[in-house]
Amino acid sequence: SINITSNNLPLYGQIKNSAGLPFGCAIKPFASFEELNLPVQPFHSIKEVSRCIKCFGYISPFSRFSKKNWYCPLCSSVNKVTERYSVVLTRSTYPELLSNITEFYINENDQDYNQDKLSNVPIYIALVDISSNDSKYLELIQQSLIALIQAVPIYSYFGLILFSNRIAIFDLKPEIPILKYVRIPQASHLDPCVSLLDILSIENFVVSIEEKQQQIISAIESISLLVTNNVDKRGFGTTMKSVLDQLEQKENLKVKIVTFLSGEPNIGQGVIQLPISDLNQNQNQNQKKEQNPEFNKIQATNFYTQLGLRAAKLGYCLDIYAISSKYFGLSYLQHLTSQTGGNLFYYNQIENCNLPQDIFRNFKRPQAFHCLLRVRTSSEFKIANFFGNAIVDNKSSDLFHFSCCDQFKSISFDFEFTTPSGFSRNETRPPTIQLAFAYTYVPGSGEVYDGKLRKRIRIHTLQFKVTTEIDSIYISCDYEIIFTILLQKLLKATLKEGIEEGRALIEDWIAMFLTHYNEHLGCNKQDLRNFDITFKNTPSLIMVPRLIYSLLNHSNLLSNTIDSDLWIFISNFFKVLEPKLLTTVIYPKIYEWNENSSGWFLSKHLFLNNELLANENLATYFFIDTFWIIYIISRNESAQYQFSQNENLNASLVKFKQNRPITPYIIFI
Repeated sequence: SINITSNNLPLYGQIKNSAGLPFGCAIKPFASFEELNLPVQPFHSIKEVSRCIKCFGYISPFSRFSKKNWYCPLCSSVNKVTERYSVVLTRSTYPELLSNITEFYINENDQDYNQDKLSNVPIYIALVDISSNDSKYLELIQQSLIALIQAVPIYSYFGLILFSNRIAIFDLKPEIPILKYVRIPQASHLDPCVSLLDILSIENFVVSIEEKQQQIISAIESISLLVTNNVDKRGFGTTMKSVLDQLEQKENLKVKIVTFLSGEPNIGQGVIQLPISDLNQNQNQNQKKEQNPEFNKIQATNFYTQLGLRAAKLGYCLDIYAISSKYFGLSYLQHLTSQTGGNLFYYNQIENCNLPQDIFRNFKRPQAFHCLLRVRTSSEFKIANFFGNAIVDNKSSDLFHFSCCDQFKSISFDFEFTTPSGFSRNETRPPTIQLAFAYTYVPGSGEVYDGKLRKRIRIHTLQFKVTTEIDSIYISCDYEIIFTILLQKLLKATLKEGIEEGRALIEDWIAMFLTHYNEHLGCNKQDLRNFDITFKNTPSLIMVPRLIYSLLNHSNLLSNTIDSDLWIFISNFFKVLEPKLLTTVIYPKIYEWNENSSGWFLSKHLFLNNELLANENLATYFFIDTFWIIYIISRNESAQYQFSQNENLNASLVKFKQNRPITPYIIFI
């Protein structure tokens, strides 16, 4: 799906600058079929769909036809009509000319597919840190692994590796699983003396969940019995590198490596040192220098960056789940997930941790592997910046690679005009964006699987109106997309220049935007009493100052005291979170429920107080959604009991919980 900052685009750059709003869009490449109203099964092969000879854009409902030619809406090139479109009456039967969102197979015939079994199943490999002797941590990991096995499609393959000061790889094929060990060298420049490939080939390492489920569960249940005596020694970097060495012997695998960590990697390759504030104050300055993250920052950053790039090149997706209040060094580890389209989740407490629920929800849904995203635009504008977990192609700035994508992942783009005249050079050709998303579809649990993981391509084309009227831009703007792009710019500035620079960027923008807006209204900026800062006459903008205020004053993101790992988690999470959910995190939403209503609806009340709750003419329940926590407020205890007995209420709550990547806590008040 594509959502843009305003459906009425400024005719040229000067009007954009006068309006003061960003010019960009947010894209959910793998939005659910239900959301896009698409059939789960694609149409015919994409090979039959015509493409422009100049820009290679796909024919769409916005393409114009003459007798023998069709005209590309992206670049206006003239293309010959192929046999498929030669009969005018049959054109209306083709999906690519009927709908601006369509999906096709890339290869429709079975002979076009790799016949190797492992190339046609999703493979999930769990790397489990067992350096912690905390029984609650180990129990949580076991529950999470069981949830993973239950969530993924039954035809998936699975492998299990444990690590601490040594690597323990499970052979899951025998009736009783066998563990084989490899010692991790203490030195950061040494590889293990024996490779995992020499111990267990990839064909023997990963096994079918359907065929070996009992062995897998037995291996998972044995984890708590295998805790190492070398507590707090974890060679994660060496383990990940060894796993990639093992897997790369096989081509075209759809692999997701799921890592569970209890602390920072501190032996072997990719060692991450503790921050200077955490070091023993009795150490001398030379010891502190050696253990200062500034001392090994370049080495650790390069190691995990190169490891992430290597995994991305192989098409593997890396997820990291960090579970502890300890330091992890996520600023280094983030390169593994951000370059492969993976998830970086951080749980700073084990008590009441929703990790198993999060694992189950995220792995039960359909997945897209080996993803390519092409964003084509009309020649009058282009991509200036992108924000998301993807790698820009070396040769083409509008092509993006990522190993995996789910239904919640979003990528944002900031556009710029290619010429000062903007769209005024060709007013007969509306601004056009075409998204082409190619991927391998892995069905969700319970969906039909015919033994092949098929490649698909999703084509989404949109055209927009242009205007010289600033009012038109304001009225048709989307505050969620505007705020999303602003927040992405803030994250980028903060990561590069620091929190103060990020705060200054947002403060400067809101000040300038208010000035532009009031100048447009004709207000005298010397008389601030007449300044409109609430946008009362422009409903589409009312939420913008509220979101900015909440971000500046109530968000951990701009706090100077925030834990570094927590900041990295939040920034990475926000970078890919879809706009609707992102605005909920920053500015919680209030919903109401009346017995006569058909469901929850957004409340018109900004604040809840005792007087409001005492009014029996209002809602029976109020529902405050902060994204992380859902508060359900009732007027009396009996109402809370009635809630638990009401099927409609409970069903609506389940829907709220499911439509997000992290399971929220539920608190009744």
